[in-house]
Order: sequence, then structure tokens, then C-alpha cells
Amino acid sequence: MEFLITTAPGLESLVKRECEKIGHDPIEVTDRSVRIEGGLDTLAELNVWLRCANRVYLVLAEGFATDFDDLFALAESVDWKKFRPKDSPIQVESVTHKSSLTSEPAIQRTVKKAIVDALTRKPGDLLPEVDEVPTFRILVLIREDKATFLLDSSGDPLHKRGYRQEAGEAPLKETLAAAMIYLSNWRYKELLADPACGSGTIPIEAAMIARNIAPGLRRHFAFENWDWVDPKFLTDVREAGKRKIFAPGNYQIHGYDIDAEIIEKAIYNSKVAGVATDIAFEVRDMTDSPTIPAIEAAMNRKEGATLVCNPPYGERLETEDIGFIHTMIARMFSDHPTLSGGVITNESEFIQKTHRVGLERRKLFNGSIECQYCYRKSQRKGK
Repeated sequence: MEFLITTAPGLESLVKRECEKIGHDPIEVTDRSVRIEGGLDTLAELNVWLRCANRVYLVLAEGFATDFDDLFALAESVDWKKFRPKDSPIQVESVTHKSSLTSEPAIQRTVKKAIVDALTRKPGDLLPEVDEVPTFRILVLIREDKATFLLDSSGDPLHKRGYRQEAGEAPLKETLAAAMIYLSNWRYKELLADPACGSGTIPIEAAMIARNIAPGLRRHFAFENWDWVDPKFLTDVREAGKRKIFAPGNYQIHGYDIDAEIIEKAIYNSKVAGVATDIAFEVRDMTDSPTIPAIEAAMNRKEGATLVCNPPYGERLETEDIGFIHTMIARMFSDHPTLSGGVITNESEFIQKTHRVGLERRKLFNGSIECQYCYRKSQRKGK
């Protein structure tokens, strides 16, 4: 079997590294995707363990399609009766890039008709739409006239870990938070602080990474509804994952926010995630002080420290406060050459300041917003 893992732009190398850590060498890494070969145990492992990926797809068919007849024939060649759970509503999505077929709605109609015809053997007949049955979701990816038919095994995107019951304004996706932590090269026994933690995503992801808690351990996946997949594959992966979790209470992870209500949400989410004892959340107004005491204390002790942050914007703070926070963080990186971590932002002045003090830059997307992750890797050894 072959699987295609989708990623946000800029995270392909991190997902590749995650696959290798799980024990599977990718056969191809391209724009926003990584390919893996394996069995159904691999499918379960990828869904349960990947922290930075969007979804995991099963590759059903591939071939060149320069017109709709080619596309229809390729779709019809798939053994849909084998893969589709009984009575599942069919959802077809498509993405086309540099190809002869450019109309995504027309691609979706053609493929859905081919699937219905293959399932009913009565051209044009419609299948029953049964709302209680999970949707059978197909993605048709066409790049330079090569069409790939993909079956979504994840269901909800993988950033939905299941712990974020409460969220603030414009919450950071869990997958992006994990990527930011990985890029900082954080040493798990050292201090990590998020001075604008919101509902706690960065501290919670840090605690889960440090304790080796699989991100998909508590959630469900689309492939659980495939009657041709033995549930034992997922059960075995989950049980093995539980045995690999490290003990709590040995970490210095801090989350701060000006909003007492949102700190309560962060505490609640950390309890759901099972990492409440690993994180110290605190109500704190960053505009009251030019520094973060926990980081300053670690620096004074000649210990390592990491700052990872998605600074607030929009209605939560006034424009001048946003500028102050960016200035404060830039000054901390400037004053402490060994401070690791980074900030995701689209504030051009901050980006220039941090570049001058030696921070690397990587283009990442926070939702639909193009940003720069300005960061410095920890050079300290160990975990």
C-alpha cells in the first residue's frame, strides 16, 4: 500500500523526519506532501503519531488524464465496492495544478458519477445519502495531468487532537505549534515559555512532545469505519503508544496571558490533554514588564531557555501594545544570544529586527496568513 501525507507549506521536511522517527522512510517528498509505503499497521501509526501533518490518504489509483474521458475511466477502474463502507455518503474534492483539466467542480462531478456507476452498475443512479454513516471522502489531486485518487483515512484534520475543548480568538493550529517547537530544537529538561499562550496550544504541545504522548491517542479516525480494516491495527498502536508515555512532573513549561478567562481555558485544555501537572499557567500582562522573569532567571543561572510564541493581534490588544510586545521579544533574543525558540508573525519591523540579531526565518502559514517564523535553534546537547 502507498500513503500520501498532506502538510501545510513549509512543514514537509518536519513530517519527513517524523515518518523516519516512527520507522518509515518516505519514498517521495514534494510540495505539501510526503509519500510512504506500508501496511495497515503503518496507516494506524501515521495517524496516531504524526504531529505536523494535515491528513493521511490511501493512494487508490494514479494515471494521466488530459480529458474527462481519461479521468472517468481511471476513476471507474478502482474497486470502490471494496473500499467504501456500506451506505456511506460520497464526498469528492479536487485540486488541480498546471493541468489540462482546470475546472474543479467538473472534476468532482465526473469522478462522483464514475464512482456511482461502478457501485450501482446502473449509469446515473444515485446512492442513498445516510447522514448517520461517516462520509467516504475522496480527494482527486491532478498535477501536470497526472491524476491521483486518494481516500482520506484521517477524517477530521490531524491538528484536531481532541484536547482543545476551549479556544480563544484565532487559535493556533496544534500542528503549527508542534512545528514551531521542533524547529526551536528545544531541550525538554530546560525551560520553555510562551508569553502569549492563549488557550494553551504551544505549552500543551510542548508537554505532549516532552512526555512522548502520541497526538492521535485520544481521537477517532475515518479508517475506523472501513469494514475491511481489522480494528486490531489501531488498538495495537494505541496500546503501544500508552506504554511509551514518560512520567509527568519533570518539566519547566510556562504559559502566560493577560486574560484570566483564557488562562482558565488553557488550564482546562491541559487537563483534558493529560499534561496539567507539566505546565504552569499564569495571568500576566506583558506590557507591565520589559522581560519574562522565568526566562531571565534561567539565563542568569546559565541554563538553557526557549521562548515560543504566536503574539496576539486583532481585538485582544491595542496596536501600540502589539508593537511593545514584539519589541520586548526582539530585545530578549538580542540580549540573550543563547535563548532559543521563535515567534511566528507578519510584522515586518519585528522580522527585520530579529534577522539582525541572527534569527533564522522560515515562511509558514498561520491559517491563511502568510507569516515568517523567526527562530533560533538551541545549540545545547541532550534532550
